[in-house]
Amino acid sequence: MKSTYEDKSWSFLISALHVNDDSFEESVVLLLEDNSESSYGIIINKPFVRPLEAFDASYKNTPLGKIPVYYGGPVHKDKFSLVVWNDSDESHSDFSFGIKTEKALELLEEYPNSKIAAFMGFAGWQENQLDSELKAGNWYLDEVNTKYIGCKNCKNIWKNLVMKKFPVFKKFPKAPKEIEN
Repeated sequence: MKSTYEDKSWSFLISALHVNDDSFEESVVLLLEDNSESSYGIIINKPFVRPLEAFDASYKNTPLGKIPVYYGGPVHKDKFSLVVWNDSDESHSDFSFGIKTEKALELLEEYPNSKIAAFMGFAGWQENQLDSELKAGNWYLDEVNTKYIGCKNCKNIWKNLVMKKFPVFKKFPKAPKEIEN
């Protein structure tokens, strides 16, 4: 009997403790699309210090100029994608990725409690690549919690999610504080 492909879209990928790769070490990826041919997502816990206008001068003195920018991944890291979301619930139907500036402004006007960020690049996998990495133990899968997207204290997201998955790590000194949004 042939098995069907298990879609992991709208999951968190948490890099394993042993991952020693500059792009993915201590990374949390929001897996946006996963199918039998490819997968892609954005790293959500690696913010840049500078806002969008520092990367693209056309945003200077605009409503989007001061939005935070995150390292989204090693693929097309010279291009950014705008993301607007509402984290009032866990539904990804309120998450718009890769939208044009006009659409972002429209969504923010229509839903003033929405959040916005820009992501430089994305993470991508070719056919069977992500499944192979999961089988090798390079990633842990977890449910998405939108409070982690665009958070102010991103450096603890990875540690918090690893400790959630493996509570034994809470016994070690210097356990991180819970994420504040």
